[in-house]
Amino acid sequence: MGKYNKEELEKLILEENKSYSAIGRLYNVSGGAIKKVAKKYGIPLPRRRKVNENEVFSRKGYRSNSLVNKVNDTEFISIIKESKQWVDVADKLGYKNYLSNNIKDSIRNRCSMLGIELNLVQRLGISDLTKGELFNHRKNWQSARSAIQKDARKVYFESNTTPSCAICGYSNHVEVAHIKSVSEFNVSTPIVVINLLSNLIGLCPNHHWEYDNGFLEL
Repeated sequence: MGKYNKEELEKLILEENKSYSAIGRLYNVSGGAIKKVAKKYGIPLPRRRKVNENEVFSRKGYRSNSLVNKVNDTEFISIIKESKQWVDVADKLGYKNYLSNNIKDSIRNRCSMLGIELNLVQRLGISDLTKGELFNHRKNWQSARSAIQKDARKVYFESNTTPSCAICGYSNHVEVAHIKSVSEFNVSTPIVVINLLSNLIGLCPNHHWEYDNGFLEL
C-alpha cells in the first residue's frame, strides 16, 4: 500500500466523488483494487451503482449510440473544460441544434461518473450579444430575427405606458418597428444598440406594413 496516500484517497473518494475506476486509472490499477485499499485504510465507501462505460442516462432509459458517448473519456473531459456555455458543448460533441434536457442530463451524469465539474457560465441574454453572435447561435435566420423583435418589444413597452401609432395614434394594437432596420447594422453591432429606444417606434399594423415596404417615410 506504499504508493497510496490515505488523505489523497479520502479526498478523491469523499470530496471529489470520483468513481473507483477513475481513481484506479490515476494509480494504474483497477477500481476494485482501490476499494480494497480504501477498506484497509478504513475509508468509508459511498454506495455507488456500477455503471457501464457505454451507458448514457436519459429519462427514458439508456442510449449507447448518443453523441455524448462517441468520444472517449479524455476527449470528453477536454470538451467540458474548454466549454463556457451549452452551445460550446453541443458544437464540440457534434450536435447541430440546441441540446435537449435529456442530452444535458446525460452530459451531467457522465461528468459525475468521471468526477469532473460542469462549470458553464449563465447563458447571456441577447442584449449582451452582437448581431453576428446572435445569428451564429440561432438555428436559423428567422429565429434570430424573432429574438431581436421580442427584445425590441420589451424595451419599447417597458418605456411607454400609453403606446400608440406614431403616425395615426391608433392604440388598440401597436407593433414595434426599427427606424434603422436590423439589416443596416453590421455584425459587430451589439443588440442593445440595435434595440435602443431611440431606434424604435410604435406603429399600427397598416403603417408598419407601409413602412417595411417603402410606402412610408418616418
